[in-house]
Order: sequence, then C-alpha cells, then structure tokens
Amino acid sequence: MEKTAWPRHLGVLALITAYVIWRSMPVGLTNVTVRGIVISLPNADATQFSSQHNLAGQPADALKSLESLVSAKKATSIANPTVTTKSGQRAVSDSGEAAILEVEPMIAKDRRTAEVRVAIVEQEHRIVSSIQVEKGGTRFLGTVQNPADATRTDYIFVRVSF
Repeated sequence: MEKTAWPRHLGVLALITAYVIWRSMPVGLTNVTVRGIVISLPNADATQFSSQHNLAGQPADALKSLESLVSAKKATSIANPTVTTKSGQRAVSDSGEAAILEVEPMIAKDRRTAEVRVAIVEQEHRIVSSIQVEKGGTRFLGTVQNPADATRTDYIFVRVSF
C-alpha cells in the first residue's frame, strides 16, 4: 500500500467512528407529552369493572371504557394533569389539589419507545413508577381508595405521546 493511501483510510475510519458515536447518543430535543388520568367509580362498580377488564394488559381499552362511563355520568373524572417537556428533562404539572404529575421521559434510540419516570400524587396518595411505553401508549398505574369518599375507587392511568 502506498504512503498516500493511509491518510485516506484513516479519514474513512474516523468518519465511521464519528457516525457510530452519533447514532449511540440518546435522542434529545424531542417533545414528550404525558397526561395523567384519574377516574373514580363507586366501589361496587369498581369491583365489577376490574374483574371485566385487563387493566395491566390492555390499559388503553380499559381507559376507553372508563371514559365512556364518565360520558354516561356513571363515573367521575377527578383530574387530568398534563405536562409537555423535552426528552431527558424533568417537568411538573398540577391539576389543582386533585393531582400533581411529575415526569422525566427519555426517548429510546429507536424513537418508538420511551422510558418515563413518573410520580403522581392523587389527593393523599402517591404513586411512583418507571414505565416503558410505546409512542402514543397508555399505562395503568394502579387504583386507590378515594380519600374524600371511602365509597369510591380511583383508577390512575398515564398516556404518553411524542
């Protein structure tokens, strides 16, 4: 190999290395919107609802059913705090005294999934979790007894879009 070919090969190797490093960096500057949804049902209806729906396996379907119950005035929407932030940045939003939502989303390199650290304080209850969610996905965080009315159960979901 002649002496003038070495600088060209090193230049190509440097470009390939730079490209690989650039592709391995986390995705930044992408807006992520996280919406917390808290819906309350009477305890008897909540027991029936929970037994009829796969809350963890199909949270989007369960949430859609709960929202239709709110429209039919058979359930009550307690809070819907929403926050928009950049991937990798922490943000806090509140919905009065009913709920406070704190998130820190990180979009994966594939740009189809995100890891979201989420904390939601719903009246007197605090749920902290780290969830992995697909673009536009919904996750069920849990149920709690409504502290203002012990005859009701509150369902807590988050929906993430980016």
